[in-house]
Amino acid sequence: MRTLDHYGAVSGLNAYEDFDTVILAQPSNPSPIRVAEYYRSVYGGRLGEPLNLDITWKDDIISDGKVAYQVCVTTMADDRLQPIYEHMRWKDMYQAAHRVRPIRNPRHIIIAFSIPIDGLQATEIKYQTIRRGPVGDFDRMVEAVRYLIRTQGRASRQDIASVAKVSIGTVKKHWARLVEATGCKVIKDRNRSRRYQGQGRPIEVLVPNTQR
Repeated sequence: MRTLDHYGAVSGLNAYEDFDTVILAQPSNPSPIRVAEYYRSVYGGRLGEPLNLDITWKDDIISDGKVAYQVCVTTMADDRLQPIYEHMRWKDMYQAAHRVRPIRNPRHIIIAFSIPIDGLQATEIKYQTIRRGPVGDFDRMVEAVRYLIRTQGRASRQDIASVAKVSIGTVKKHWARLVEATGCKVIKDRNRSRRYQGQGRPIEVLVPNTQR
C-alpha cells in the first residue's frame, strides 16, 4: 500500500505504524509568517523593532558515521527567528519519520534531500555529482530554481540570483524563460507583510505548478 501525507498533518498518528518504509520526499520549510507569529506570541514585541522574514542559507554537515559532507540548508536571516524555524522544521520531519515506529521495529526511512535530522544518523548517503563543463547564466538559473524548489518549495528572484551567482537584473531579464523552462508558476508571496517589515507589497516567486 502506498499513501501520501503532509508535514504537520501526521504528528502522533498511528495509522502508519505497520508500514515498513517512510519516504521524506522533501524538507519541511515552515512558513516565515508562522515562525514570526509564534515568536510574537512568546516574546511580544514593540513598534519600531520589525522582524526580518527573509530566508537565507547556512552550512551544515550530514554524515553516515564514515564520511561527512558539507551541505547548504535554509534558515532565517533574523537571529531571533532562526532557532524557532529550525526547531519547527526538525519537529515536523522527525514526527513524520517516526510514524512507522522505527524504535519498535526494523524500518526503512528514506530522506530524499540533504538536510541532516538530529537523532537520525544516515546509514547510506547517495549524492548526485555536479555537472561539469561550461554552463551559462541561464543554465545556472534553471538549476538554481530546481534546487530552491526542492529545498524550500519556492524560488524568489533574490534567491535565484544568490544561488546562480548572477545579478537580480539578469534574473528579471530571463524571468519568463525561467517560468517556461522549469514548468513552475508565479504566485505573490505575502511573507513580507506590512505588520513585520513595513512593506505591504508582495513579491513574485516561482512554485511548483501543482501548488495553489
